[in-house]
Amino acid sequence: MARGVSVLLLVLTATLWASVLGVLGLWLIFEGPTVWPAAAWLCVVGGVVAALAGGLVFACFAADRIAPGAWKPAVWAAELSASVMVFLGVSWLVLVGAWVVGRGLS
Repeated sequence: MARGVSVLLLVLTATLWASVLGVLGLWLIFEGPTVWPAAAWLCVVGGVVAALAGGLVFACFAADRIAPGAWKPAVWAAELSASVMVFLGVSWLVLVGAWVVGRGLS
């Protein structure tokens, strides 16, 4: 019983976390460029990264618990590719942000 409750809490928490990241990502993609027109590309890329991070959180913490018998090579490929895309997106945002701040355009 205790294991079932802890798995349920983990899945619910991960689903909420992933949903918040996904909604934030969609808001950044669709509304961010109108709020911050000078940083339109940063908003779009940040939104895509946030949405990808939400999918990765759900895949790693919720989907793995809900469907433990999923075909492991497919799971690994999906989680690894999402991890790489999130890492590259965050790296790009950091580099562009440093460039913008360095040029005094913030």
